[in-house]
Amino acid sequence: MTELYTKLLYNIDALRHYLSTTLIDPIVLNSKLSIIDQIVEEFIHSKNSIDPSDFISKHQVSLYKVYDTLVGTYKTLYFKDKSTYVNKARSVNDKFFRSGLNIKNPKQRFSHIPTVLATGFCKAITYFKTNNGLNMKPFYHRFESCGVKHLTIDEKFKINLSNSELTIAEKKTYVKNCYIERLIYDDIYLKIIHEQDPGHLYELNAVSRLYQDYFPNESITVKVSYKDDYYPIKLTIITIIDDKVDLQYYSKSKYDSNASECTRIAGNLKYEKTQTFDEETAWIST
Repeated sequence: MTELYTKLLYNIDALRHYLSTTLIDPIVLNSKLSIIDQIVEEFIHSKNSIDPSDFISKHQVSLYKVYDTLVGTYKTLYFKDKSTYVNKARSVNDKFFRSGLNIKNPKQRFSHIPTVLATGFCKAITYFKTNNGLNMKPFYHRFESCGVKHLTIDEKFKINLSNSELTIAEKKTYVKNCYIERLIYDDIYLKIIHEQDPGHLYELNAVSRLYQDYFPNESITVKVSYKDDYYPIKLTIITIIDDKVDLQYYSKSKYDSNASECTRIAGNLKYEKTQTFDEETAWIST
């Protein structure tokens, strides 16, 4: 079954790549779908050899990719006989998930995948297991998002006159990291789901407002690069402070790798480091 599923993913990647081209030939498209349909039939005939729950748990990220390629990607495409392709792709999708894995609604079943991808990707970049408390490098969606259950983001991170300099610095650091992670998640969610989540946008706007309050002369932009048009593996953080530009580059071998290769360029200075999920390390001048 592993070999068969690998074969399916190979052809899903081929279809996904073809759909990203500028010229789409319905005949070629139909041929690729027919190959996938044949593999799905083989999968269904062999499904008794697997535990569906265990299989879904192990392959949830790639399973959503199958669904997204067959059902989601067409939303932004325009080509001749599109409706014919959409109907056939949906048919193959329904056959695979319903008959092969007993999943009636894969969109709902895998709605958490952007969070899975973002969580794995942010490890060793913005969040580390050694951090705790207020100065924890937060993964924004971990546990209670930006605030806590009984406090709003303003109540937890708004700077008060009674705060010490250390507490103020911690709150500012927390908000900046949370804002960066929100921007990363924003990019991944839009890439994977092809639309935005209202709840996330509300939180993004809230932390963006605090970031602008605490860093009025700064702006941050993030750019995420994807492997196979799906898995986030590279990140660029562009920070502009007044008229100075700070560039940070992070690269991972896999989206959920526990290590990242890092480069920073600030003016004429260049820094590098390698860090793991165990601990954030300092920049080293080169």
